[in-house]
Amino acid sequence: LLDGLVPDPAQAAREHQQQRQRLEHLQHLASEVAALGAAEHAELLQRAAACQPDSDPQQLAELTERCNAILTAHLQQQAALARRQAVLQGLASLGYEVREGMATAWAQTGRVVLRKPATPGYGLAVGGKAVYGRLQPRAVAPHAHRASQRDRARHPPRCGQSQRPQARPAPQGG
Repeated sequence: LLDGLVPDPAQAAREHQQQRQRLEHLQHLASEVAALGAAEHAELLQRAAACQPDSDPQQLAELTERCNAILTAHLQQQAALARRQAVLQGLASLGYEVREGMATAWAQTGRVVLRKPATPGYGLAVGGKAVYGRLQPRAVAPHAHRASQRDRARHPPRCGQSQRPQARPAPQGG
């Protein structure tokens, strides 16, 4: 009966070590969130900094989850920006006019239209959400009075061109 009343020191040491590890992990994630420099995360960072080894494990788990969500969203935004830039660089290599700020405009409007001086009267509209990895290129003609025969003649070369920019990011792991 007396042995049942005495706490197990090994179990208490294991729980204390796990709590320390959770706290260290939270502090590591909080420092990564702080490196993003966003003012909207100040309250979260203050709560994480106030945590101690004897803090509630549920609170540590909740703060860790919030930090992970912020970092995941940031990584997704960076990946989407990289996708947009890779697509625009690929189209620039095909002769389309790509200007500074097009990646930003694409992110804001969900679509960007590019001209190709070699084919006047036609352009390429690239739309879609790069965050989800789905992009849709479409041939566009700004003139309402265009010849549909000419449109059909322009279609096969555009389809063949789409494979060249797709091959560019492959050696870099894209």
